[in-house]
Amino acid sequence: MARLRRKLIRVLQDSKGASAVEFAIVAPIFVFIMISVVELSLFFLVTSRLDDAVALYATRLKTGQIVAAGTSVSASNGSVQSIQDIRSGICDYIAVVSKNDCINSLEFDVRTAAAFLSDQNDSPINGSLFKTDNLCFYSGTPGDIVIFKAYYMYQFANPLLYRTLGYITNYSRGTTTRAGSFFPIQVAKAFKSEMYKTQGNSGSGC
Repeated sequence: MARLRRKLIRVLQDSKGASAVEFAIVAPIFVFIMISVVELSLFFLVTSRLDDAVALYATRLKTGQIVAAGTSVSASNGSVQSIQDIRSGICDYIAVVSKNDCINSLEFDVRTAAAFLSDQNDSPINGSLFKTDNLCFYSGTPGDIVIFKAYYMYQFANPLLYRTLGYITNYSRGTTTRAGSFFPIQVAKAFKSEMYKTQGNSGSGC
């Protein structure tokens, strides 16, 4: 019995390999935290870059450098810009995610309003569904009040983050619907267009 007791004490006092075991327990948690920090940093960077890009394009719309003339515009002509070209330009500005992913994840709504506080258009977000059916693309004419909203459907790779933050599960653009877990980054700018004398807006309102 005494011999067994001594052997048991030696086993309990033997600390060989303890550091390896502790590292094996702590390392996955540490790596997970670091990945989360990196991904959240990227998320906030995309948000900041999107805000800057929308501010830039809002200024161009305000001064008549570019015109949003409706969803039927398929190619840019002079100052009249298509949705595809503005989307591509904003994604070039964001730059921190792949352009293809950005183009497939970016939506915006440009429309005139009677006053700065009279934006009554329906939100494209309905519960867990994001639909682009009611989005507008019309920047009006000189002197109009314009509201420019952008939505970036951000997908987290970290399962804890997308289960916590990703509340959009179906993202619909036209006839294409993407299933997943998205967090819509939203940016909005409102302005009154200057009395510019560049190419007029031949489009129609929404």
